[in-house]
Amino acid sequence: MARDSEQVQIVKKLDRMDQKIDELEGFTKELLKRLDELEFESYYPPETKIRKSFIRNVRKAEKEIQNGKYHTYNSVKEMDEAIRKMQ
Repeated sequence: MARDSEQVQIVKKLDRMDQKIDELEGFTKELLKRLDELEFESYYPPETKIRKSFIRNVRKAEKEIQNGKYHTYNSVKEMDEAIRKMQ
């Protein structure tokens, strides 16, 4: 009889350990996700953290490109060819 109760206690302990492991796995996944977000933000900060003057200059340049003031190329190779033709 003692063996059955010991086995029940062991099974309960194992269940609790499985729950703790699941909790830790969830915590680890959330932590890794947040670290990934922080790393991404360090390379590509959100627009709210970029200086307003820089954003204005970028938008101005985009409008000038759309209006045909500057020429854009589909590839670096295409740009190199156009430069060679100008020389």
